[in-house]
Amino acid sequence: MTQAQAGKVRHIAVDGADQGWAWRAGHGPITLLLLHGGSDCTHGNFEGFEDGLPLDKYTLYDYGRL
Repeated sequence: MTQAQAGKVRHIAVDGADQGWAWRAGHGPITLLLLHGGSDCTHGNFEGFEDGLPLDKYTLYDYGRL
């Protein structure tokens, strides 16, 4: 997670028990939900997406469980 992402991270409770985190970048009409596929594809693979996409056209969400 980059320092820019760390400032946008919000800790959340799922069903009042499970802990997770989420971040959002952008404000565009096209929404992308970034979900990793396990140990070989971590959230680190998504670092830099907000730097490579026009954030006035895209809203990016990333979610993870702690």
